[in-house]
Amino acid sequence: MYHEVMNYFPAGLAGLLQEYTRWQIEYQDDPPAWVAVRRPTPTRIHVLVAHDLPDLRSKLAKRRGQHCRAHRQPDPQ
Repeated sequence: MYHEVMNYFPAGLAGLLQEYTRWQIEYQDDPPAWVAVRRPTPTRIHVLVAHDLPDLRSKLAKRRGQHCRAHRQPDPQ
């Protein structure tokens, strides 16, 4: 099944891997899901799980947006 999925989504997966270089992205068979793992520090782990690549891309983008807002400097007034 892994081989079939990889042949079915090569462009989508390649794009994700290029855009989200800090994430390890894999497909698992049982249960079937795409899994993205990131380890920002040795004691922290971020895991995102989705049924398909478009859903995983959406979750990664949302996570990126949350990360950017958390680290944004306040506007000087």
